[in-house]
Amino acid sequence: MKKILSFLAILALLSGCSQNKSLEVELSQDTFEIHKVKNTCELVSTVNGKEVESIEANNNTLISNGNVIHCSVVDMDAIGEKTVIYKMDGLQTEKTFQLVDTTSPSIHFDQDSISVEEGNEYFKLLDVIKVTDNYDKDFYVGLDGAFDIHQAGEYHVKILAKDSSNNEAEKSLVVNVKPKEKEVVTVIEKETVYVQGHGGSGTTPNPAPATASTETPSKGSKPSNKDFLHSDGYNLNTAYSACVAYAQEVNAKGWGVSCTSIDSDKGYSLGMRATVQ
Repeated sequence: MKKILSFLAILALLSGCSQNKSLEVELSQDTFEIHKVKNTCELVSTVNGKEVESIEANNNTLISNGNVIHCSVVDMDAIGEKTVIYKMDGLQTEKTFQLVDTTSPSIHFDQDSISVEEGNEYFKLLDVIKVTDNYDKDFYVGLDGAFDIHQAGEYHVKILAKDSSNNEAEKSLVVNVKPKEKEVVTVIEKETVYVQGHGGSGTTPNPAPATASTETPSKGSKPSNKDFLHSDGYNLNTAYSACVAYAQEVNAKGWGVSCTSIDSDKGYSLGMRATVQ
């Protein structure tokens, strides 16, 4: 009789242990912002009702109430629905969550206005305004409104940006198209200079005008090309003006000069280049 009771006690004990052994994992939430969490262990708030004590990101494990739980690896760099498996002592459970992007693109331009000289056809407003997004590499950037680079005036426009998750950003901006400074040409009238001859009779012959020299001044050595880059502190306006000023200086020495835009592989303006011809 004692043997039967002892066997039943052991069986009841084992049965109780088996019933108590479980793996219940609760996530802190069902939706997470992309790039805010790097490891699926970070998503867990409790295991079997006990808080997470520590996380070993390198081993994809966490410790809760002295138990080691293994967290499966999923792609945490792409938005969408994800399923992660948690394992402990031969037990496992699955949890589903969403990675979403709710962050709007960033428009990196602190000023409320920008100025450009009338007729500057190298000016591209969307090249001056830098826009980035936390998730998308390619996203929409556009202009609401327009301005006429050939007509001086004050133009009100908006920079618009929208990513693949329909997060939007906008910035109001005033484009001041400044009148182009007219080149002032000063004409100096030259008086005709007469050279008086010396006749033997002591009379003064009619004065004859001095003839102008027909020799062409020497150009001298050819000046070098010159770049006016944004990385050196120039912007679109000052780079263009500096290039024109250098061109006039070199042209006065008899050399032809052309000012052209320097663009990156992606079409962004890097500055202006004066090419001596």
